[in-house]
Amino acid sequence: MVVVEGVSALTWQQYIPQVIEEPDTILRPLIPSAKGERVVFTNRKQRLPPAAYRVEGSSWHVVINVARQNGSPFLDLELGRNQMDSFLRGCVICSAVPHVICVMPDHLHLLAEIGPVGLIDLVRRMKSSSTKLWWRQGGRDELWQESFYDHGIRDTQDFEAIAKYILHNPIEAGLVAEWESYRLVGGRLVEP
Repeated sequence: MVVVEGVSALTWQQYIPQVIEEPDTILRPLIPSAKGERVVFTNRKQRLPPAAYRVEGSSWHVVINVARQNGSPFLDLELGRNQMDSFLRGCVICSAVPHVICVMPDHLHLLAEIGPVGLIDLVRRMKSSSTKLWWRQGGRDELWQESFYDHGIRDTQDFEAIAKYILHNPIEAGLVAEWESYRLVGGRLVEP
């Protein structure tokens, strides 16, 4: 693990060789055909080795989408705020540092540094507790899609670019003119 100006980043060199040892099963769908043929990509989960998600002090960008049947529930700002608070509490309980969290109408962005609880367990616990909150507030079925997007933060520039991307997401969606006026943003980097 490398710590750059207070930001923890994974040293991916220790994980990349494990991923490319099986080129036929992992990389083949990513390599375009040399004959110019149309390449069909399979819809399957691409995950790092499990140990990569348990590196204490590593920082991750996570995007969790609301299940399609639920539409955009967080247009209701109270519901969105309750969900954001639930995720922030989950980070505290799991000794994770929530640098930035942004609840959009139909998805959530989280930039967090994990503690002793690995990323996959952290997200699983937070999704479970927030779904229970959803049910108490009248929601039905599962709130979140089954899986989630993750990106391991590599260095300071990556961290800053992701934080900026998350904060500008409400602007790009046309919800606000300035991210500071969006009420569903929180975390260590944005709260006094």
